[in-house]
Amino acid sequence: MSETALPKRQEVDPKLTWDLTPIFADEFAYTEAIKQVRALTKDFVHLYQGKLTEPAIIVDALGDYGSIIELDSKIGHWAFMPYSTDTTDPKLRDRQIKATALDGEIGGQLSFFQAELTQLPEEVLD
Repeated sequence: MSETALPKRQEVDPKLTWDLTPIFADEFAYTEAIKQVRALTKDFVHLYQGKLTEPAIIVDALGDYGSIIELDSKIGHWAFMPYSTDTTDPKLRDRQIKATALDGEIGGQLSFFQAELTQLPEEVLD
């Protein structure tokens, strides 16, 4: 039985690889998204922590929260997908590690949100 080595990712015809441009056009856009998600998270904490007292505020917060989670998810996928196809590439590994750390950072800062929502009286949430 013969063994055939898999080609390295950079040796594969780009037409046969994932097109990540619908997520981010390039490395610059990815880097800008990281800055943006950090800024959005900081603003979210400032705007909503300890202030979820009225339905209108909660509705706004849910929309903003969803936007942050969506952007964070795109960052994670943009980093993970190439790494999952070539775990030997140190650049891809470093990008994946940083994206995972960013996800933890964002999640930690946003953790107040769910905790505060669960403490609200039902009449505020109705």
